[in-house]
Amino acid sequence: ASAERMLEAGQITEALIFAGDCLSDWPLAERYLPGCTLLGDGYALLRLSLRPGGIQISRIATRNYPDYAGGLDGPAEEMARFNRAQLQIITEALDQTGHDARRDALFPHNINGLCWRLFSRMTGQPKDRVHDGLVREIGHCCNADPFLVLDRALKAGTTVDGTILSIGMAGFVGVAAIRNEAALAQAA
Repeated sequence: ASAERMLEAGQITEALIFAGDCLSDWPLAERYLPGCTLLGDGYALLRLSLRPGGIQISRIATRNYPDYAGGLDGPAEEMARFNRAQLQIITEALDQTGHDARRDALFPHNINGLCWRLFSRMTGQPKDRVHDGLVREIGHCCNADPFLVLDRALKAGTTVDGTILSIGMAGFVGVAAIRNEAALAQAA
């Protein structure tokens, strides 16, 4: 959101944003969450500008839910409350971008397939438009996940119009609408 404001104000013409996590030095017992995921290493570099074409990012929204700030280090009761609230948090975040579950693709964290199956059932979002399928190959790479699954979809020629979503167990959520203007220009 800060890069967006600086670009729009003319303070900068481009921004590079690096997102990534390296968890390979953690013990396997701390990286493997039974029935959920394996924490992996992943990185993404985004080059942002106001030029037309390519992937366009709009309607960015972020929110922090301090009741879940403990994350993995918090008490078990807090994590249970977060898990119960997760679908509501996701829905609220997607509403801020105008996400249309029946039309738009979703590029979320690469974790918790059960959550995404429940989300699809509750919202009518077709499961094949929820791009969360890299967990078997690379694990959950924390803040890089939405960009890694987006990259995979782009390489496969998949329509990417939709929403990227990051939701963390420490109560932070970030969401943005995306549109592939390059694909639209080629189709015209």
